Amino acid sequence: MTQKPTYEELERILSRSEEESAKRRLAEEALRENEKKYRLLFENSGAAVFYYDTDGKLLLLNRRGARNLGGTKKDLTGKSLHEIFPGTADLHINRINQVMERGRGTTFEDLLDLPAGKIWVSSSIYPVKDEEGNVEGVQITSYDITERKLAEEELLRSEKRFREMADLLPTIVCEMDTDNRLTYTNRMGFETFGYSRADLNAGLFLTDLVHPDDREKVLSRIGQTPGETKQGPAEYGFLRKDGSEVIGLTDSAPIYKDNVVAGIRLSITDTTERKKLESRLQHAQKMEAIGTLAGGIAHNFNNLLMTITGNISLMSLETHPDHACYRYLKNIQQAAQSGARLTKQLLGYARGGKYEVKPLHLNTVVKGTCEVFSSTHKNIMVHTDLTENLFEIKADRSQIEQVLLNLQINAAEAMPEGGHLCLKTANVSHVSIESDSFKARPGNYVLLAVSDTGGGMDKKTLSRIFHPFFSTKGLAKSAGLGLASVYGIIKNHDGYIDVQSTPGQGTTFFMYLPASDNTFGEMRMRTDDAGEKETGTILLVDDEDMVRDVGVRLFQSLGYSVLEAANGMEAVDIFKKNSEKINLMFLDIVMPGMSGGDTYDRIKEINPNVKVLLSSGYGIDTQAAKILDRGADSFIQKPFSLEDLSQKIKEIMERKGAAVAPNA
Repeated sequence: MTQKPTYEELERILSRSEEESAKRRLAEEALRENEKKYRLLFENSGAAVFYYDTDGKLLLLNRRGARNLGGTKKDLTGKSLHEIFPGTADLHINRINQVMERGRGTTFEDLLDLPAGKIWVSSSIYPVKDEEGNVEGVQITSYDITERKLAEEELLRSEKRFREMADLLPTIVCEMDTDNRLTYTNRMGFETFGYSRADLNAGLFLTDLVHPDDREKVLSRIGQTPGETKQGPAEYGFLRKDGSEVIGLTDSAPIYKDNVVAGIRLSITDTTERKKLESRLQHAQKMEAIGTLAGGIAHNFNNLLMTITGNISLMSLETHPDHACYRYLKNIQQAAQSGARLTKQLLGYARGGKYEVKPLHLNTVVKGTCEVFSSTHKNIMVHTDLTENLFEIKADRSQIEQVLLNLQINAAEAMPEGGHLCLKTANVSHVSIESDSFKARPGNYVLLAVSDTGGGMDKKTLSRIFHPFFSTKGLAKSAGLGLASVYGIIKNHDGYIDVQSTPGQGTTFFMYLPASDNTFGEMRMRTDDAGEKETGTILLVDDEDMVRDVGVRLFQSLGYSVLEAANGMEAVDIFKKNSEKINLMFLDIVMPGMSGGDTYDRIKEINPNVKVLLSSGYGIDTQAAKILDRGADSFIQKPFSLEDLSQKIKEIMERKGAAVAPNA
């Protein structure tokens, strides 16, 4: 028989039951509290959370999920993916099946077309497993990334806009990483350097673009640390894909990423054409300066030669041909004439030596000079390619012959063992003339090209061949002005000259002379012997004492009385006092103070019918031409002989229809 528990035992059992019940109540309250907490977290999550079973049926979702899907939790719970996403259900089912098969999660981004509108979401799918590891469903957590995607799209649009703007720039813009590998270039970069996008993607480095002479300077420039003082833009040489050179005005700036330099951005402005224009201008200014110097030297030298030739003429008058000294006088005269020819070349270089200009057929001159050259250079084959119906040119025949002679001599010296000389003429227009040295004025031109098969010239030599007295043979063997004279004569005829030469491949000179309209007149100068002595009074105006002294004696030897003036003001004063008896004024053009032109104008105010013979060590294409246009009678260039002077005075008097009055 079972013994009944005592009161004390019952009391202890009851006490334990109440304690366990209390613990259970506390545990239940804690569980409810945790459930409430996690439910609040679940419901108030910023992410939309969904739970689907293995059949793709929605079993659970939070408020964010319901809001995204545009319904209530009650209405959406239990629906299939085909009901929720009628258009894209298969895509979602496929993703869920892959996760359940693989047993691991995945992430993806989607643009969902929901009742509330289109939204971008970033979703993660994870398998839900039971205690035994069996997949019983999937949990999908989706974050609304619409704002981020819109910002990214705006960034892409902005980037596209700025790329399009960069492609419209006339300046090259490119970027490279810290290894100097190009990562971007705008359209102008591809067009200028001749590379393609495939070249860029294959690996194109800055050193591939920079000229070898400037690579060290460019790499040093872009290698500066950001804290260093920024340099201004600088010009460097670059190379196109085909090897041709480009000059670029370059500036650079670092590209930062997280406050660390991640690359360099470069801007390169193609200044190749500008540099060519600057080079043309500098060349023109240099040649103009040299021409001015050459003209000044020739002028001063002609004054010295005037003294020599004048005194020789006077001495020859008083020396019998049988005299022992007569032969020496002739030798001095020949030397002076050689000096005069040299100064004539100098004046031709200085654009002051045109004396007889008329329409000229260039082919005739070419044929004539080639015949002479061929007869004296049997080891050189001469070829001509002369265009029929060639335009006529406005030129002085003797000077064009001098051009051809100098070029032929130059070619012969370049081919001592023999070779080929080719001369070509053609009708061209300014449109077809291309040169880095000049830009031709609009109009028609005659091309004269002279080519040889000699040793050619390097760039350094080419840059100096038109300088007076420059020669690759040295001064001892130099033939004189040579190519400098060619340059001056062509420029003096309003033409252009260019040269192309490569060491070992010969040389070609291209000359372009303006075509004639066949209406250009000519100006002839005759040199007849002096006739009988004349009488009358001459006013001689010259600032050079030696020239004035020999001039007085030359005029006196011809029978004239002479009044002297050392400058323009003195000449005006003398003319005022003696205007009635002065038959001719012999006027130097270049004088200090009052110039020859101003002196002429003052004298003409006193006597509009005064006869004036101009003289200068410069050519007729300088100030003399302007004074002749204002009414001066004629011009004679220093140095001149006694016979030249006598003939010139006779021409003036005959043209005026007046005789020289006898001496009083």
